[in-house]
Parts: sequence; C-alpha cells; structure tokens
Amino acid sequence: MAEPYEYVAPLITALLALIPLVALARAWRRTRSTRLLLAAAAFATFFASGVALFTLAILDPATSDAVEWIEFASDVAIVGLFALSFLWPRNEPNAA
Repeated sequence: MAEPYEYVAPLITALLALIPLVALARAWRRTRSTRLLLAAAAFATFFASGVALFTLAILDPATSDAVEWIEFASDVAIVGLFALSFLWPRNEPNAA
C-alpha cells in the first residue's frame, strides 16, 4: 500500500489549484481575455495532474515510472501555459 503522503499530497495540491482556477475562470467569463484563459488552463492542468497522481497512488502504487511521466508532462504543460499567458499580446490598448 502507498504511504499516506503519496496520495494525500497530490489530492491537497489538486484541491488548492481549484481556488485560482475558479477565480481565473470567472474573470475570463467577464473579459474573454486569452491571457486569463491560458492561465486558467495552466491551473486546470495542475488540478488534473494532482487528480491523476492521487488516482495512480490509490489504484497502483508500484508504478513510479508513470508517476514520473505524469509529473514531467504536467510540469512542461504548466510552465508552457504560464509562459504563453504572460507573452500573449494584450487585447486592450495601452493606457498612455
């Protein structure tokens, strides 16, 4: 059986990722900003990876290779989405 931290930590991380995900999704609904949508997608990826790691720890705790690949893929996706959200051009004109 998996150690408690192996499935509790990803679950806590996933639940904590819901807070900014909901806030960004609500802000996106008001503004329809692509930058907010990309940031929300990053937090959705964070949430999904936490749920996947939790599920994997519960169902098959011996698959460390799968855990490493999930962590790697989610880290690359999250960093890429956040980078895009910062680099995406703004829709509104610059205030001068």
